[in-house]
Amino acid sequence: MAIKRTFNFESNIRSRDFPLRIRRMAPQNASHLHCHEFTELVIIYDGKGLHAIGDNPPAELSRGNVFVIPKGVYHQYLQEGVSLVNILFDTDLLPLPLLDVYAMPYFNMIFKGRAENPEIFKLTGEELEEVLTLTGKLEIELGEHQSGCQFMATALFMQIIMYLARSVGGKVENTRSPHIGISRTIEYMHKHFTEKVSIEKLAETAGMSTRSLLRHFKRINGASPKEYLIELRINYACELLDNHRLSIDEIAFNSGFSDSSHFSKELKKMTGVTPSKYRADRQIKEII
Repeated sequence: MAIKRTFNFESNIRSRDFPLRIRRMAPQNASHLHCHEFTELVIIYDGKGLHAIGDNPPAELSRGNVFVIPKGVYHQYLQEGVSLVNILFDTDLLPLPLLDVYAMPYFNMIFKGRAENPEIFKLTGEELEEVLTLTGKLEIELGEHQSGCQFMATALFMQIIMYLARSVGGKVENTRSPHIGISRTIEYMHKHFTEKVSIEKLAETAGMSTRSLLRHFKRINGASPKEYLIELRINYACELLDNHRLSIDEIAFNSGFSDSSHFSKELKKMTGVTPSKYRADRQIKEII
């Protein structure tokens, strides 16, 4: 029976003060089956090897491959041979202005993807060189710890993510990949999550049948459309809870929930506390 291991931020990068690190493995050794409490962006820049995610068949890796290992997903390198750059980050703790990027297919795979079988993409030689230039700058910035290091590192990380989102996104858009339809669905949900959203409307937006939408959405995002929608509403409601002039009922309605009872149930499921307790805890932190 294979030994499964879980690595947290401290065991890999020794600090949670700034949830972004970069590691270069040349070569990457064979590893035990393991998972991380953070997201891992993997860029292969030399060699060949085998890599397995969960119970899926091993995939061959080579120069130019790029893929994401979401937090909590087990994977392992089955042989030594590839040289790679790992960018480790915690999407819950890294402060990024998302603005208009949520509709981009590859961006959602990085920041929202929780699928058990992430896709592996291939960069061209020119694209890989550009990404390696940016990762080199990020490596230097994180290693030298100059003034403004965290600001600059975050800016470089955003550049890397956006370059990959555009490069990989362009490849996806030139195929009949379901990522395009799912991205249109996600964009619609971000714009209309405070309204009543039907599964039929989401399927129409994706250009798929309801059954196909549910299957592809779950596979790509690791969550159902309903779960994704509730998360959007809860995140927005948490922002509104900082507004002490709004009642719990008003916040529930403004966030897209039909009533405060449903809102309270979902917030407690996600945060472990009721809306009143969440608001009270935030007030205490503000005072401190």
